[in-house]
Amino acid sequence: MMTTTRSVLGSVAMVFLMTVTAVPRADARDPQSIVRSTTDDVLQALRAGGTDKQQVYSLVEQKVLPHFDFRKMSQWVLGKNWRQGSPEEQERFVGEFQKLLVRTYSTALMEYSGETVTYLPTQAGGDGKIAVVRTQVVRNGGPTIPIDYRLYPAGGDWKVFDVAVDGVSLVASYRTSFNEEIGARGFSGLVDELAARNAGKR
Repeated sequence: MMTTTRSVLGSVAMVFLMTVTAVPRADARDPQSIVRSTTDDVLQALRAGGTDKQQVYSLVEQKVLPHFDFRKMSQWVLGKNWRQGSPEEQERFVGEFQKLLVRTYSTALMEYSGETVTYLPTQAGGDGKIAVVRTQVVRNGGPTIPIDYRLYPAGGDWKVFDVAVDGVSLVASYRTSFNEEIGARGFSGLVDELAARNAGKR
């Protein structure tokens, strides 16, 4: 399960976390400014030696969780299958999906080794209600990785709802594997599988 998604996340989860965490500031209201300023904060924490497991998890909880719309991501990643779950199952899925992403990013973040990020002009999508922050991650001794972050305005802030790595959407990658899992085990079966993985039983 989720082989394609793991291969995508495995190579870029650390840089994804570095570049999309967002702490609202009075002087950083547009999406790229938020991305850029917060990248500096995260890198500073890492360079100060904050790669201990508990420190990284705390960093993720403080800087990531408030600025991701996990419910919207959950609805988009499941598509029409979202309606198959009861309200209780939907809420449980949102929680487990969030844990999966946080665990993956935290583990990868501990392997930070000096990568840098460059920024391209931000694009407005559709009617202007979506912003695409385009970045390039410069790896040490490896190819540059283009990463696009899709955000939308919500409550005076900007929320991340998808990421495209080298043209491959994070949501689309998970959608394929999750739909296969629902087809084989049903909605509750998918949630049980995610819970088992998050508990280290898979």
